[in-house]
Amino acid sequence: NFTKPGESDASRCDSEQSLRRRGCSSTRIHNPKNNMHVRKNRTLSHSNGYTVQLMPQHLHLKLRPGRGVQLKIMDDRLGGSIIEDDLQSNQSTVTHRDPPQPTSPTIHNPAASNTTGTRDPMFLLLREGEGRHRDVTLEADHPEWSEMGSARLVDGALHLAHTYWSPVSEPGDPMSFKVQFKRAEGYPIDLYYLMDLSYSMKDDLEKIKNLGQEILSALETVTKSVQIGFGSFVDKTVLPYVSTVKAKLKNPCPTRHTTCQAPFSFRNVQPLTSRVEDFKKQVSEQMISGNLDPPEAGFDAMMQAAVCTEQIGWRNVTRLLVYTSDDTFHMAGDGQLGGVYVPNDGACHLSREGLYESSTIYDYPSVGHIARVLSQNNIQPIFAVTEKSVPTYQELSKLIPQSVVGVLQEDSSNVVQLIFDAYNNLSSTVYLEHQQLPPELQVTYDSYCGDNNILRNQKRGECTGVKLSQEINFTVTVTVTACFKESKHIIIKPQGINEELRIEVSSLCGCNCTDLEVNSPYCSDGNGTFQCGICSCNKNRLGRLCECLQDTGEDETMDLDASCRNGSSLLCNGHGRCECGQCVCSGKHRGQYCECDDMSCPRSDGKLCGGNGLCDCGTCICNENFTGPACECALSTNGCQKADKTCSNNGRCRCNRCECNSGYLGKFCQECMADRTLAIVGGSLSGIVLIGLVIIIIYRIFIEMYDRREYRQFEKERQKAIWNEVNVPFWVRTF
Repeated sequence: NFTKPGESDASRCDSEQSLRRRGCSSTRIHNPKNNMHVRKNRTLSHSNGYTVQLMPQHLHLKLRPGRGVQLKIMDDRLGGSIIEDDLQSNQSTVTHRDPPQPTSPTIHNPAASNTTGTRDPMFLLLREGEGRHRDVTLEADHPEWSEMGSARLVDGALHLAHTYWSPVSEPGDPMSFKVQFKRAEGYPIDLYYLMDLSYSMKDDLEKIKNLGQEILSALETVTKSVQIGFGSFVDKTVLPYVSTVKAKLKNPCPTRHTTCQAPFSFRNVQPLTSRVEDFKKQVSEQMISGNLDPPEAGFDAMMQAAVCTEQIGWRNVTRLLVYTSDDTFHMAGDGQLGGVYVPNDGACHLSREGLYESSTIYDYPSVGHIARVLSQNNIQPIFAVTEKSVPTYQELSKLIPQSVVGVLQEDSSNVVQLIFDAYNNLSSTVYLEHQQLPPELQVTYDSYCGDNNILRNQKRGECTGVKLSQEINFTVTVTVTACFKESKHIIIKPQGINEELRIEVSSLCGCNCTDLEVNSPYCSDGNGTFQCGICSCNKNRLGRLCECLQDTGEDETMDLDASCRNGSSLLCNGHGRCECGQCVCSGKHRGQYCECDDMSCPRSDGKLCGGNGLCDCGTCICNENFTGPACECALSTNGCQKADKTCSNNGRCRCNRCECNSGYLGKFCQECMADRTLAIVGGSLSGIVLIGLVIIIIYRIFIEMYDRREYRQFEKERQKAIWNEVNVPFWVRTF
């Protein structure tokens, strides 16, 4: 008899505190707890070729979803205090980030009734003296609480919006566990040198032919086990990337006097080896090549070098890919210019000679594809590029995890130091992150990097400046947000390290009750199985207690249905189903006929009951000093008072707002419209006269300037005039 009329059996699932408050004794509450089983946990070690840098290695978590909600109110004036309220237990607590203030706030949380799957409005009252008005920020970990964002603290009281919650959709109990990482000293290294052999890299090739020993010697200072390999790339052998003229395909050099090898997309010249002589021999036989456009097929080369594990010879150790070039790269979509439309498939296509044979079939990879493949294969790229290309590769490095960019001198003379510095930079930064996280799970990280350097609640673990043999710790927190039938799996691993933690997660959604009773007398004298307080009825029986026959006569069925109607043609008002003459409501409806909906009350300012009352069966029950259908009208007159006058004696106060008399306006009716009209008319006339005078003055100045300019022009023309005297003879006629 725990459920009330109209409530479904789902209301039996709630927090332990809420169930107790509703009358369920502790002995009848089944509350499965989170638990963790460690399946593999080898200790951190590095000896005799056996290295473990990450522990544990395999866990099985059983987690319970959806139990509670926390509301947080941040108030800077309380010294950064956090007021947390458990919406299921009606218990409020106050904690302080800083030392408590002399006057600690008190919190009052009136109890509210519960209904099926819903929660009545929550009102939190914060008292810290009278007459205080300030803004506070509300934070709730429920995605559906769109009404909660901020509120106004008035006279020491904070009223939160009307809010509902669903126990199934809430984040569940988190499970936290520790993950340890220790950077091993002398961990083996595989380094694959990937070089651009376009014609502009001619000087660099001559230099790298003699640097094999120096690279090995530099890396041997940090580890005794090093392998080095060499690969090269140019571009796809189709227009417009390379010339398809027969002579140019054989010798793509810009002049006939220079000999170059035929262009290619990628070639694995020397697989990884510990024999420096083999490296020097293969590299010394290499010749420069050439192409037409500046971007190269570097992405094609990186893809093949990453996925062709056997051909390259990658070991299960630290993998470095040194990429050297003096220009940018082609990426997905560029291949269409040469008629290559098929997207890159991310598979190995190397011939026995180590040549990438399908370069004219598959397009260049995308940046995201390259980043994913490198991460999956634990390869850390080092981009050694000339200064003009550094900005481009720095942007690329932001998109590729565990990568670094270095400035390569024009002849590659600094490549050894660049590789050594880049390796130290990569190995001293540890990122711990998860892969392929199922939507029902949430994972956060706390990083403990030593020297009191703690980073909390991160999307991934992160520690920088990690030294050799230094142990760092991470606290990983996993939360289940929804029930699921089959186990979910998470893989957590450090970037660039070929070790991982596998986590299997199961959801605890069943109660595993031990009170199973078949044909229980409680279920109408043996007509059902009783378990977890619920009757599972036998065949042809219905009802909460299995009290009804399913195959009843037509007349009896009509009588039962009639008891589920309350002046409506719809059973249970269309908000539930009729079982044995009783309504079993759905959703957030309740009542004998499912007639009540505590979300159907009128709203004010987008809030149910204006945030100033309780919604009870479609009617707002307003708090003290509030009235109106939506509790939108405050009976207080504080908002109408100014200088001990109500609405400046020029209006009346209604709902704590001034309604001004005719001829007055303003928040407090303090402005007279007649005076304001006179001021507006006078100001307008003055403005018109002033503007007219300004226009006349400007006009007169313009006319004066024009006249003066014309007069000066006249004087100048007059002075240029030349007057000549001419003697005109006079003739006198005589007779």
